Amino acid sequence: MKTKKYLLRFSLAIILIVGCISADAATHPNLINWNGNLVADFGADGLWFHDGSSWNWITNNGNVGQIVAWDGKLGVDFGAGKGLWYYDTSWHWMSNKGDVNLMQPWNNGTAEVLVVDFGSSRGLYTYDGTWNWLSNKGNVAGMSVWSNTLIVDFGIGRGVYNYNGVWNWMSNKGDVNLMQPWNKGGTESLVVDFGGGRRMYTFDGVWNWLNNKDDVNDMTVWTNNRIDRIHDRYPKDTGDSALGDQELVVDFGAGRGVYNNDGAGAWNWMTNKDDVFRMVTWNDGGDDSIAFDFGSGRNMYNYNGSWAWMKNANDVPEMCAWDNGLAVDFGPGVGVYNYDGSWHQLKNRSTAE
Repeated sequence: MKTKKYLLRFSLAIILIVGCISADAATHPNLINWNGNLVADFGADGLWFHDGSSWNWITNNGNVGQIVAWDGKLGVDFGAGKGLWYYDTSWHWMSNKGDVNLMQPWNNGTAEVLVVDFGSSRGLYTYDGTWNWLSNKGNVAGMSVWSNTLIVDFGIGRGVYNYNGVWNWMSNKGDVNLMQPWNKGGTESLVVDFGGGRRMYTFDGVWNWLNNKDDVNDMTVWTNNRIDRIHDRYPKDTGDSALGDQELVVDFGAGRGVYNNDGAGAWNWMTNKDDVFRMVTWNDGGDDSIAFDFGSGRNMYNYNGSWAWMKNANDVPEMCAWDNGLAVDFGPGVGVYNYDGSWHQLKNRSTAE
């Protein structure tokens, strides 16, 4: 079964600063952006972060279960028997219940809390310095955040719900393939690929059909800044859906191509190189771009309105937006590099070792 990817977005700026999620990525990435620092789990060499100048040691305990950036802190599940901790220049114990199912930062409009699914029989909780019970239904299929609302896919037979102080039913179609928040026309919608012949829809309080091609490989969003510069009579963030709002980018998978949708209803072809290995939205300091690792000998490219070759690398273990650039782990024997128009080695060790 294809690994599900529930993609968190509070806004485009937040995902570029905080998150690193990409197509066909490991369920829990080993390379993430935390407060502008690049955090890497180097396994036997422990956890480290790069502050833009040098690497800094955090702990000898590598090969952790999950790492997440949350409310300026670094949340780490060290696994069964080691528990859940957070780091903010020093370590703070959270729970003995390690080996959790999922962790999801959630800005509820008042504060950013950490949602933790401890798994089967242990339930769903939020943490803001103290633990608060949410649901007995642990071992959920996935979580996301849309318009300051927590979205939980409880899985087959349990359905999809949102939580804003109370649980609100959304759909009986649990065990969805992908969820992606998408800001179009000044309104944030939730894009859901239900998979299994159940089609793609957007949700903004009501369901709206988007496409019959479900079971897509991956989705992301990006802001086409170039359009704003060309049409300078339309300033950014005017709410004009054709000029400057987020475009939805979808890799429909093998034989179906990669397309974008500007929110006006039309799908626009980008490339036949579908079933990509990874794609990550990043900011080069001026424009939003999408880095594609096409995999299988098809190399890495960047897209910011036109295609540009980046490197002959394929099937890279990790890729992450970081520091107005891109951080890429090219694997054992090559190591971690950052890209700002040219490549710079950060570490000769890989998170995949």
